[in-house]
Amino acid sequence: MKDALIIVNPASAGGRTGRNWAATAARLRAAGLDFDAALTSCRGEAIDLARRATMEGRPLVVAAGGDGTVNEVANGLLDAGETARGRSRLGVLPTGTGASPATPGASTPAA
Repeated sequence: MKDALIIVNPASAGGRTGRNWAATAARLRAAGLDFDAALTSCRGEAIDLARRATMEGRPLVVAAGGDGTVNEVANGLLDAGETARGRSRLGVLPTGTGASPATPGASTPAA
């Protein structure tokens, strides 16, 4: 088991995340990140994957997708229970259309 788990929503960005995942994973590995990946197949699955990852003691759980994926992964980490909560840090790989404020160069609305 690797320290990092990347939870990928291949349907995000109209399927672009899934189509580009092999190239994205190769770039991450070339940059030195050692990780396991889990591709989701249905709504809500990222919650279970993230909960399991933090209960296994993985220090880093990354959401690869849009804001819905980030939401599910964050909820899974928080839902892990008192003994597991805090074991894992949340990482975000913004690849969905809803992640545009986290994308370099994107503008955010003024408050």
